[in-house]
Amino acid sequence: MKRALFIIGLLCSNLLFAADHEVQLKSSINQVIVYQQGAQVERTAKALIQPGINLVVFGGLPTTLDPNLIRFSGKGDYQVLATYHRMNVDTISGKDIPKKNNELALRRSELQAKIDRENGWLAIYDKEEIMLQSNQVFTHKDEGISVEKLREAAAFIRERYADIRAQRLEIQDRVAVLQKQINDINLQINKLGYPVTENTLEVVVRIQADKQVNGEFNITYQTYNAGWYPTYDAYVGLLSEPLKLACNAFVYQTSGEDWKSVKLTVATGSPAQNRTKPQLQPWYLGGNPVPQAPAPMSKQPESTNSYSYTMSDSYDDMEERAAAFAPVAISYGPTNTRYQVSSRYDIPGDNSQTSVRIKEIPLDADYVYLCTPKLDKTAFLSARLTNWEDLDLMNASLNVYFDNNYVGQTELIVDQTADTLNLSLGIDERIEVVRKRGKFDQKKQIIAGTKTDIREFEYIVKNNKREKINIIIDDQVPVALTEQIEVEIETISGGHHDQSTGRVTWEMKIDAGKTKTFKLKYGVTTPRELLVRID
Repeated sequence: MKRALFIIGLLCSNLLFAADHEVQLKSSINQVIVYQQGAQVERTAKALIQPGINLVVFGGLPTTLDPNLIRFSGKGDYQVLATYHRMNVDTISGKDIPKKNNELALRRSELQAKIDRENGWLAIYDKEEIMLQSNQVFTHKDEGISVEKLREAAAFIRERYADIRAQRLEIQDRVAVLQKQINDINLQINKLGYPVTENTLEVVVRIQADKQVNGEFNITYQTYNAGWYPTYDAYVGLLSEPLKLACNAFVYQTSGEDWKSVKLTVATGSPAQNRTKPQLQPWYLGGNPVPQAPAPMSKQPESTNSYSYTMSDSYDDMEERAAAFAPVAISYGPTNTRYQVSSRYDIPGDNSQTSVRIKEIPLDADYVYLCTPKLDKTAFLSARLTNWEDLDLMNASLNVYFDNNYVGQTELIVDQTADTLNLSLGIDERIEVVRKRGKFDQKKQIIAGTKTDIREFEYIVKNNKREKINIIIDDQVPVALTEQIEVEIETISGGHHDQSTGRVTWEMKIDAGKTKTFKLKYGVTTPRELLVRID
């Protein structure tokens, strides 16, 4: 009786399981949040749900996603019972290869059986030939042998040898034909190759509905085979106008699926990084350490001061507006910054890089030219930025454009604590700087036993631009490390001398088309017998 009840219960459970209605969803990627390492993908789908138990299946998912971080949500009059994932293997091409391979293998086996039968006849003929060779004594011990019997025996042996040889040749010919057919079959099998399969992940959601209902279904999952890195473009026009700093995100992914027409959000940070603060352990010196319980982790308060704004064209007052980039909504959270692009993007899964403009900032920069004519007479333009900490900048390469013409590349380094951030914008050949060697002399003091070497330089700075510039010229004088050496500056032309480094700087403004000249003269006094190189 108990066994009968068990069988009935098992049959009922099988009937209930068989009643589950499986729904294969046609889902599409709606939104992707790309971190600097990793991405969060959101898929959506709609389907008609039948009354009872339904298995809603999101198929064709890449195996690179983390199945432990899959989240499900949806809308509709149904109840979620369980979610799980399973692997699926699809044959992309060569579905009939196993069948063809079996057919060819069967044909090969039949041919090999025929060869085995032919080889069996060869073995029989070999044994007959051995038997003939072993029975060639035709004399009788008492009577001898007659010529007639000998002639008959020789004819019989000759006939059998000839027949055996002919049969052998026919068998070998038939075996050769069969072997050629087998070789052809082997070539066909090798050309068949193997079926091409694709491993995908399926997310199955078991739901229950009391009636037929149209449901909406969403899943989000994490993939680590994606990311982005920033680059900046600095656009410089007139030095009296703001500098435009544009940030581009180069997005890439090899997640195993193409992201087609998706809402794209670029976020700083990486969800894969360890979010737990490390704990210091006691540092004992000598003696026996006393075991201590681990310090409890304090709950970090969640920040609530997130805010956002929308970035569109930064130059609304331009008479001739250039082609605008898609607006970007920028939001600042407690741990990262997110740039949500209004337009939809296609991001292929082949590791190609897609450039996305995520920020444009007009900056009131203090432009200044820098030149060290002792080493290089080229004038380098630099933009000095204050209050740059609020700009959320990152270390990246910086492409510099003058009047929309590319002039070079430099690096934006923000890992510093200075109040002013200097952006190197490249050289400007319209600024001429000349360092001319002036008076070089030596004075000897016989009584004091010293000598003084005089060095003099003249600097000529010409502004060939159509606007006023601010320029800083620097040079240096020696720094005495002993009391035997004395350095004295005679002429500095309004420059500033740093006694600790010997650096001399002149900062000046030069009108358009104008020239300024100034000098530096100093003397180095040393004992006459002391050899010191000051050039």
